[in-house]
Amino acid sequence: LCAAQHRAEYRRCATLAAYFGASQWAGKAAKEMQGLVYLRVAQAAFVQLSTRVFTHLHGLTMEWHLKKKVGDVLRSMDRGISACDTLMKYLFLWLAPALFEAIVIVIIFCYHFHYPPLAIVVYFFVYVYVTFTMLVTTWRRKFRKAVAKSDNDWHNVTMDSILNFETVKLFGAEQYEIERFENSVKDYQTKSVSVQSSLSFLNISQQFMLQACLAISLALTAYGIKRRNDCCEDLGCDGGESMDCCSSSKCPGMNLGDFIAVYSYVLQLFTPLNFLGSVYNAIVMAFIDLESLTQLLQEESEVTDVKDAMLLPPVPSNVVVKFDCVSFRYPTQPPENGLHDISFVMKKGTTTAIVGSTGSGKTTISRLLFRLYDVTGGALSIHGLDVRMLSQKSLRRSLGVVPQVTSLFNDTLRNNVLYGNRSATQEDLDRVAKEAQLDTFIGSLYQGWDTLVGDRGLKLSGGERQPLAIARGLL
Repeated sequence: LCAAQHRAEYRRCATLAAYFGASQWAGKAAKEMQGLVYLRVAQAAFVQLSTRVFTHLHGLTMEWHLKKKVGDVLRSMDRGISACDTLMKYLFLWLAPALFEAIVIVIIFCYHFHYPPLAIVVYFFVYVYVTFTMLVTTWRRKFRKAVAKSDNDWHNVTMDSILNFETVKLFGAEQYEIERFENSVKDYQTKSVSVQSSLSFLNISQQFMLQACLAISLALTAYGIKRRNDCCEDLGCDGGESMDCCSSSKCPGMNLGDFIAVYSYVLQLFTPLNFLGSVYNAIVMAFIDLESLTQLLQEESEVTDVKDAMLLPPVPSNVVVKFDCVSFRYPTQPPENGLHDISFVMKKGTTTAIVGSTGSGKTTISRLLFRLYDVTGGALSIHGLDVRMLSQKSLRRSLGVVPQVTSLFNDTLRNNVLYGNRSATQEDLDRVAKEAQLDTFIGSLYQGWDTLVGDRGLKLSGGERQPLAIARGLL
């Protein structure tokens, strides 16, 4: 009989162990599957949001782009997009499961162990822990904001210096730029120390509350075990829960197995809460970064296409570009400055030269023609069509421009010229290269059209960049 009982117990233990192993594996597998499913969602959201922000930036006006700081915009864009992923990950994959687990553990303490004081203690410490963490993390926001601003300043200095590499070299200002960069990095590091110090204070306080909760919970459990054992002794039992004389209904309390269970439950409860400060801080910072991104997306373009904007028709042989009493001034200019009642006509086959002193409005007139700004008075028309009634895309595709300062992409000669017309053929490229007197220069290059021009075309001289811009405008 004893041997049969031992075999039955062994089979039951083996079955339970197998169930335990299977449940552990299932939990890990479910976690990995959750990560894979979320990854696909996160990647799709990243692509959509990045594209939307990039499209929005290209839709903003010339005025906004002249005022922007490139490093600041790029950092706001990067952090804002990452913030969306952070919020989704922590709110739905971490915070919600952790809160659900905390509620379940409190219910187990209250109803399974039949020991409400234990549930009250655990709930109290969880409440204090969460409240304290949120208050301290909110207090730490000012340090995080200062670090974020310093981070933007650091990257602005870096971007500004690298983009103006040639100017730095020409004026021998390397040491000045190095000192400027070093000071910005030092400022970032100094403010980062405040963030780390406040984080250490938070972690130490959290560990104190965890250990206090664990100590009080185990003390209550030990008291529950003693109370049950005393009751069993009074009834003449040895404390075995399976015995009728010492059942839970007759002798409420806890046993030695419950001591291990309480210890495990408390650790299980506080393990995810240990990261609550970091998670809450990440969520708060994500909202701050999202605020910057939202402000960026809320920027509105002052130059927009009207509803049912017309396409500029093919240019006729007698096309006329007319400025009729055009007035315009930049928002930062006083009323007496800017253009006032400018009128002139440009006909096909003629050359019009606009002559004036620095700041008299020559560049502004070309920007108005390309509708980078809208006129504030009068009208600008092409063959009788007000440019404000035309779609911006069709207008600009019909105009060629050779700017005073040639702006090139860090790409090949071919792709830089093709920017004027992406559907052009090699014959078209060769034609405009010859017209711009660029063919001899390209023929002298080892890689020809596939030669890289470097960042902003700095591998080319000013005289080499200019005919490249002419060819692009002709195309």
